Amino acid sequence: MKHLTPGFISGSTSRSQPVVTDSPVRPPFEANLTSEEFARWYWTVVELRGFCRRAGLPVGGVKHDLVERVAASLDGRSVAPPQPQPRPPGPLCEPLLDTTILPAGQRMTRQLRSYLELRIGHDFRVDSHVREFMTSSSGTTVADLVAHWEATRDTPRSQPDAQFEYNRFSVRWHAAHVGGTAAECRAAWFVYRSLPLDQRPFPEE
Repeated sequence: MKHLTPGFISGSTSRSQPVVTDSPVRPPFEANLTSEEFARWYWTVVELRGFCRRAGLPVGGVKHDLVERVAASLDGRSVAPPQPQPRPPGPLCEPLLDTTILPAGQRMTRQLRSYLELRIGHDFRVDSHVREFMTSSSGTTVADLVAHWEATRDTPRSQPDAQFEYNRFSVRWHAAHVGGTAAECRAAWFVYRSLPLDQRPFPEE
């Protein structure tokens, strides 16, 4: 099958000219699919949950859990039940102060973000350094988070976790196409995810 691939995906110097390449067609998502072929392709959460329902498998959990569950089913292996997720803590007590304790599992709520924007300025954003700090925030304070933000401004951002597939693609695409627009990146993403892993221009590390 001939597959239309925009130039900014295939490596062409022109973004506006599509390049025609040979690309295999994604197979139907059925029970006779091999786990190896399943792993070559991009599947949405809706598709993964639909397969799980048809196969009588649990449909809870994040995308990584669903992928592992489907792969195990296709291999004929037993599927471990999903682990219950701890309930995130509620809103922090007002008024927020630098001494406010961040409990385990604290999320970046609108309340906390607003305080940090007042405390740090409108340059504040939730980047990989902030997310990593929040993941291990048990017993730390808002002041610790502010200090961490200031200390990591000159530190290169780490790649998003593997489950944040579009975020990982976006970082790589913009690094390769300085000045590219968000719309171009999103269009490139839809082409990228339609390709099998061995034909993608940004192979997973």
